[in-house]
Amino acid sequence: MRDLPDPGVYHAQGDPPNTFRYWDGTSWHGEPTYRDGRSAARRTPSGFAHFAHLGPRMGAAFIDSFIVRTTYLIVLDISGSPDNWVKLTLFLVNFFSVLAMTAIWGATPGKMLLRIRVTSTDGHTSPPGILQAALRAAIYSALISQGVVLVRIMGIVTNMILINTDKERRSLSDLVGATRVVKQDSLYS
Repeated sequence: MRDLPDPGVYHAQGDPPNTFRYWDGTSWHGEPTYRDGRSAARRTPSGFAHFAHLGPRMGAAFIDSFIVRTTYLIVLDISGSPDNWVKLTLFLVNFFSVLAMTAIWGATPGKMLLRIRVTSTDGHTSPPGILQAALRAAIYSALISQGVVLVRIMGIVTNMILINTDKERRSLSDLVGATRVVKQDSLYS
């Protein structure tokens, strides 16, 4: 059995030269489209951007988690005790910062550094709205904040399975927030 390409925009055999269409991993969609000066990756039709793989997504989560944990240690050092109010305050700060960054820019610092972005699943390549970002931020913040280690591990494993098996590489926070994570280079400039 030969390997099929990942979902994305490619030239389909039998189509006119220099045309592209969307491949969902099993079949072609839409009519062939001529290139208009932009690369094939930038010729992605609205809603069919290249989905981010597990590696960059886990790397972004690691960077974001590092930022949250460093902030936690600084606040803990200043406050002198690991009271629950400190943990709750940090969770809320993380939640609202992830919410704002996702709604405005479509990315957290980790995603920005690794050139991936959050978009809605309704065919737009712009950042998701406030409600989608809030749903996503709730799951995301719970997984990288201080809390029950077993719950975090189960969430990470669930996300790894989902990202590797879902055709749009969606995680738990993507499914809850109706979002997806795409490679920045696949979005229109």
